Amino acid sequence: MARKAPVITIGDRLKNLRTKQELTQLELAIKCGLRPEVISKLENNRGNASLASLHKLAPALGTTIDELVNISPVAQTKKGKAK
Repeated sequence: MARKAPVITIGDRLKNLRTKQELTQLELAIKCGLRPEVISKLENNRGNASLASLHKLAPALGTTIDELVNISPVAQTKKGKAK
């Protein structure tokens, strides 16, 4: 039986990007204009990120919305189409 790859959530990706930049949740919240409670909820997968929040978070973390929401790599076929 094949093992499933671990699922990486938006919260996981958000926390990883934040800690790589050595930012606290409060510092990120100030940088992007969101409340620290929102950052905490997102990182702990206790809430869903709105598009407006993603528009603030992505540039504050030096990334794109696409990279934040791409929660797992897409498997590619030989023709380059997603499985």
